[in-house]
Amino acid sequence: MCSVVGRIVGQELRLSRPGTGASLAAAFTAVLILTGCASPVWNPGQRLQKKSSDTVLEPSGGWTPFQLGLVADLQVFPRNHDVYGFRFNILGGTNRSVYGIDTAGLMTLVDGDAGAIQVTPFGNFVQGSCFGIQAGGIAGNRVGRIKGSHMHADDVMSGLQVGGIANFGNINGIQAAAFMNGLHVITEKDARSTKTGAIQQNMMVGIARALSLLSKGASRHRSPGYVNGFQVAGLANTATHIRGCQVGTFWNGTDTGSGFQCSLVNTAEDFSGLQLGLVNINKNGWLPFFPVLNVNF
Repeated sequence: MCSVVGRIVGQELRLSRPGTGASLAAAFTAVLILTGCASPVWNPGQRLQKKSSDTVLEPSGGWTPFQLGLVADLQVFPRNHDVYGFRFNILGGTNRSVYGIDTAGLMTLVDGDAGAIQVTPFGNFVQGSCFGIQAGGIAGNRVGRIKGSHMHADDVMSGLQVGGIANFGNINGIQAAAFMNGLHVITEKDARSTKTGAIQQNMMVGIARALSLLSKGASRHRSPGYVNGFQVAGLANTATHIRGCQVGTFWNGTDTGSGFQCSLVNTAEDFSGLQLGLVNINKNGWLPFFPVLNVNF
């Protein structure tokens, strides 16, 4: 399987050499797929056992280079299988882990970790960590387990998240959403459900809670997640710690961090860097409040 993928990718790279962008995209896809193909050889069926004791994850039932199905209960291989290669579900299936290309007619769901390019019209939901690209249409993307009111600190998105309504989770990279980034407003009970209807309902409840929290603006309501990189959103960005940039139309919020905030309203408890907006609040900064431009180093 890996040798076949390698030959195909090699031909694609040779054919696309005049276009640098196409070559980079093909190379990135090759790394994801080939890494996925080799993973069962390195550590067969045990890749997710490193998770902490509060993670409930079925023992691996084996691995497959492809997965095809309708929903979680109607797919070629059961959900306890690891997918190293390509997965497609007409609505949205679930697997223990996915490494490679992951797409669906509605949404993707992963019980553990993922290293993939995930593209769906509704959303991508990974319970563990993820590296690669998540492009979720209407709803957006979520990476990480939820424990009480917290995103688990060990679960991280490394790469790029592009979502319609929202992106949730710790991030090393870039979060871009039409509505918001970083607000964790769904509960542990909500997160345990993988039924399509429940996820849609929980997302709507989450949006309502998010609007309520935005209106209060108190730091105790913010996401316990962190951002190393860049957040850009049509409405708001929030985190407890950021090292990088937040760019939003209405509000940027963080407890601590360093870098740059640009929005109508910028709020922080202890922030080193520049705040650009109509209202700039840095509670423990040199100037706790200053309009237009606030500086603290």
